[in-house]
Parts: sequence; C-alpha cells; structure tokens
Amino acid sequence: DHRDLHSFPTRRSSDLVHLNNAVPSIKYTYEISQTEVNFLDVTVRKDKDGNISTDVYQKPTDTHPYLNCNSAHPPHLKKSIPYSQALRLRRICSSNETLKIRIRQYSEYFIACGYKRQMVLNEMQRVLAFTQEECLNPTRVTKAIDRIPLVTTYSPYTTYIAEITNRHWDFLKSKERLAKIFHQRPLIAYRN
Repeated sequence: DHRDLHSFPTRRSSDLVHLNNAVPSIKYTYEISQTEVNFLDVTVRKDKDGNISTDVYQKPTDTHPYLNCNSAHPPHLKKSIPYSQALRLRRICSSNETLKIRIRQYSEYFIACGYKRQMVLNEMQRVLAFTQEECLNPTRVTKAIDRIPLVTTYSPYTTYIAEITNRHWDFLKSKERLAKIFHQRPLIAYRN
C-alpha cells in the first residue's frame, strides 16, 4: 500500500522510541536509504542503473586495535594478520579499485601498530592476484599431516628449538627409538 510506505518512518520512529525505553543502556538506531545499506561489516550499494557493489563497512568508533608488532608473538603470525585482513577486504570489496584504496587505508592502521610499511604492503598486495570469487569459494580440506607436534610456550628466545631440530634431524632419525616415533621432522608449535 502506497500510504504505508509514506508512514514507514513515523511507525519506525515510534518503534524506536519504545525499544530505546525498554533497556536504557542499549540504544537502537535505524537508517533508511534508497541506495545503500550497512550489514555487519559490508556496505551494499545500488547505483542508478540498479547495479550492486559491495565495500567494507566499519563503525565510526572502530579504532582497528590490531596486535602490536612489538608483542611477543611468532613472526609468522604477525605477517599473517595483515594478509588475513587483506583477504577479508578482497572477499568484501567487489571492485578492484575500491580494494586498492582499502588496502592502502588498512596498511596505515598496521603501521600505526608498529608494523613495517613494506612488509604490510607486501603481505596485503598478495591478494590482488585473486578474484573475489576465488576468495569466496571454500578452501579444500588438505590431508592431515603425519608429524608429531612439539608444543612449547612461545618466547622470542625459543625460536632456536626449531633451528636445532632441523640442524640435527639426521642425528635424531639415526637413533632407533626416535626413528620409530618420528617418521618426519617434528612440527614445532607454539602456544601463547
């Protein structure tokens, strides 16, 4: 009904007042737009020809508190965070131009957290080789690795464990008892 469409904002306003009075610590809002809508971390836009595009949405209060680069975490983990964020951007942004803008924007957030500019850009720009469709397809499950994990608490000073294991692998597998246990090099894994 055409009249219902015109009364939509008024009805929604009274509903909003009711909701906001129900729980004082929670405030609800709503937006009406003919061209775009924000849902979770995606902005969906419709142009004048009816074409749909997507972009990343972030709340105005988002401070992008990524892991500080100086924290005691393995280096490979620190490299993977910018790459993972870039993959998220690739999945969301439908346009390559928008994606490039977002990569530059998000790289600055990582630099503010102490990451080196070139490392961040190298990791984030890797996703430019993928299409959005490729990134949206679920990955294939890989075969389980037949390696016994050696789990230790991570510290910047314990990275030598993997180096020692690799350097002395021939010696370790020459011992009969160890050869029965370790068919392959142990997988060095770190916990927080």
